[in-house]
Amino acid sequence: MAVVFKSSTNVERNADGLVVKYHKAQSTASKAGNYQEAGSGDQVTEVIIALASLPTVASGNVQIQSDNVTIPNGAFIKKVSVQVLKETAGVNANLNVGLVDQDCTTEIDFDGFLAAADAFNGGTDLGTVTEFTVGTTEAGAKIGTKITNTGLITAHADTGDFTAGVVRVLIYWHVPLSTDL
Repeated sequence: MAVVFKSSTNVERNADGLVVKYHKAQSTASKAGNYQEAGSGDQVTEVIIALASLPTVASGNVQIQSDNVTIPNGAFIKKVSVQVLKETAGVNANLNVGLVDQDCTTEIDFDGFLAAADAFNGGTDLGTVTEFTVGTTEAGAKIGTKITNTGLITAHADTGDFTAGVVRVLIYWHVPLSTDL
C-alpha cells in the first residue's frame, strides 16, 4: 500500500525524504487534534474524516489524516469511538483507521484502531456514537495495547468505497507511569 497525504496537491518529498508543502498546502487547516479529557485524565486524539474523500479501494492507498497530530511511543490505547456527523453511504464500505510511522511511509498498523468497521455505515442516525474496545468486533489490534512507535493517524476504505459521510473518530489513550507496568 502507498501512503498519501490528505491533500496531495502542492505536497512532495525532498531528497532527504522530508515533506515539503507549497502554496495552499502550507496553510491547510487540520481536522485533527489532541486534548486531555476532563475527569479521566485520558488523552484523546480526534480526527474528522470525510469518508468520500478517502482513496478508492482499487488504488490500494492509505491516507494520512494530519501530518502534525501524533500518538506517542508508549501510549496505551484504551478505546476508539466513532460519531456520525453526516450520514454515511457506500456499498460494502468499511473503514480502516491506523498508524503510519512519522517517516510517512512505514506502516505501524494501517487497521490498528478500526479494522473493516461498518457498524456506523448507512442509515445510522446523526450523532450516533459507536464504541470499540478490546474484543469488540471491528476493533483494531492496537486497542488494549501499548504503541511502540510514535505515529500519524491513517484511514482508508476497505472492501468498498464510501460515497458519502463524515465521521469523528476519537482515540482514547494514556501513557502509563513506570510504576503501573
